[in-house]
Amino acid sequence: MKSLLAIFLIALVIGGFSLAGVMSFALAQSESSFKISGYILDPNGHGLSGAEIIFNLPSIVPSVYSDSSGHYEISAPAGTYHINVWPPFDSNFIYYDQTGFVVESDLTKNITLALGCKVSGYIFDSSGKPVPKAIVSLNNYLCGWYSISSGYYFVTAPAGTYTLSARPGNGPKDAPNFPTYYEYNFVVNGNLAKNITVESTASSFKISGYVLDSDGHGIGGANIIFNVPSIVPSVYSDSSGHYVISAPAGTYHVNVWPPFDSVYINYDEPGLVVGSDIAKNMTLNSGYKVSGYISDSSGTPVTGAAVLLGNSVNTFGSGWFSNYMGYYFLNVPAGIYTIDAHPRTGNFYSGPTTNFPTYYEYNFTVNGNTVKNITVGGSSPTTSPSPTPSPSPTSPAKASPTQITISADTSSPIVGSVVNVNGGLSYVNGTSLPGKLVTLSYAFGGNSTWVPIGSAITNEDGEYNIQWVNVATGIFKLKVEWTENAGYPETSNTTTLSFLPYNDQTVFFVESNSTVSTLAFFSTSSELSFAVSGPENTTGYVKATIAKSLVSNAADTKVYVDGNLLGYILTETANSWVLTFNYHHSTHQVRIALETDETLDPAILGPKYLVSVAVAAIGIVAVTSFTAWQIKKKQDPVRSA
Repeated sequence: MKSLLAIFLIALVIGGFSLAGVMSFALAQSESSFKISGYILDPNGHGLSGAEIIFNLPSIVPSVYSDSSGHYEISAPAGTYHINVWPPFDSNFIYYDQTGFVVESDLTKNITLALGCKVSGYIFDSSGKPVPKAIVSLNNYLCGWYSISSGYYFVTAPAGTYTLSARPGNGPKDAPNFPTYYEYNFVVNGNLAKNITVESTASSFKISGYVLDSDGHGIGGANIIFNVPSIVPSVYSDSSGHYVISAPAGTYHVNVWPPFDSVYINYDEPGLVVGSDIAKNMTLNSGYKVSGYISDSSGTPVTGAAVLLGNSVNTFGSGWFSNYMGYYFLNVPAGIYTIDAHPRTGNFYSGPTTNFPTYYEYNFTVNGNTVKNITVGGSSPTTSPSPTPSPSPTSPAKASPTQITISADTSSPIVGSVVNVNGGLSYVNGTSLPGKLVTLSYAFGGNSTWVPIGSAITNEDGEYNIQWVNVATGIFKLKVEWTENAGYPETSNTTTLSFLPYNDQTVFFVESNSTVSTLAFFSTSSELSFAVSGPENTTGYVKATIAKSLVSNAADTKVYVDGNLLGYILTETANSWVLTFNYHHSTHQVRIALETDETLDPAILGPKYLVSVAVAAIGIVAVTSFTAWQIKKKQDPVRSA
């Protein structure tokens, strides 16, 4: 039996692959289109030809390519778009990503592509055959091109440590099918040649079909497993009930676990022989639901328990473990059974699990939907209950909540630099939560729409790291969250980042867990000023990053809180100074007095540059659904010798 995730996460991650979000599109009532034009440039301002500009709505706004001078022109109706620019084939440029691009009139927009480190090579299967139409990524960095007919691929990213992955293209027809390739802790510190060998496409076969109810209707959210997850990862049926799974030749024990809290009996088939592609529909019959809550003798919910009902002929389960409230369910035909409730076991199962002696109850009669609460750890089994047509169990108290931290570091405040977002996931008692998927999203300015950036799996200490490339000045709110959907406690945390420009470059970067307001740089006195506020009796922090191009030596910088001199920690990166300081929350006025290396021109910046920043908060959030961003289908380019 396998621990299942609820269907909300299906589109979010496939084997840990990070996904970028798609902004919603609001088409105006008018059918008129506007012209967006400009140049695609390199960091030196030279035009780039052959870059593809897409608005992620190809049926409304077809993509275009920049010409030999880097110029492009595209037409779009009024609306809000998610823009990507895919770099020229086999180049060293990092793709461009901008959400929330508003079109209301003709616009001139130049876009600069940053340089990065190129990882390139060839993808082969185990027989040495080239693998075309594959997607290669470094975390959430892609190039917009599938591998070509020779198997050649490339992808560009800033220097760093990544998870390298290669998977079949999900857009082109006849894309070879192979298990996703992962290589962890892949260090990129320059251009690299990297050939990839994936499992031979000839050794895996496609099993596909529909999971159906007894009336022939498709069942979405059913989990199909072959009981060898390291060889054949499980898949979920889509909203129509359709599924596709790949498996090497062999004999398998197939289970289909029903959707959470449904009325379907699990499907069980041992001895499925795979020697070729197979079309296979599977029907889940309806049964009587037995459900309730598991708790120990003190009334504490029992999590991670498997509940089975068996007799001399069959053993039934649901594929779902009891959740953080102790709730469980399964469906069976009418009959007399033995209840078996025990803690989850196995190397492939994760999540909180309560240890307790296996609970048995004999001669348990089921002839209708039945509520059955179970007490483990010394309590004697009860006699068979009477069927209850309309169950209304009382939920025990919730389990302990979890917490997640967030912090952001950047080597440079310049637009296009990498921001490393990191933190840790744990229970409130400090026990870390390793092996959990956390996701990072951002909202820009006053926009309330959260756009996914990427995801990561927490390490053995519960820590995560996700890289994000900042592509604009202004105010960003970052949110990291854990939303494990088996009913365990969910948690999130946010922080605000402000990129403050001067002379067309971002030279200030401010992170804080406080509510920050009236952020301003006074050019005449070389002072950065802002107000901070937060809940009484809590601690706030500020981490201010200042470009060395503005201040070559920050040793004489002074920080004042409400006019009082405050100590701080000063560190540095190759391009920036980083000042970190703490304070007790109420409402304070902060001033950072700089000794700059140049006379700042008030005519350029103005007497002060005002930016408002949204509140940062810690809270428990509901499950967030995401839309997977699929790479756009492109023709294989001709690669010159």
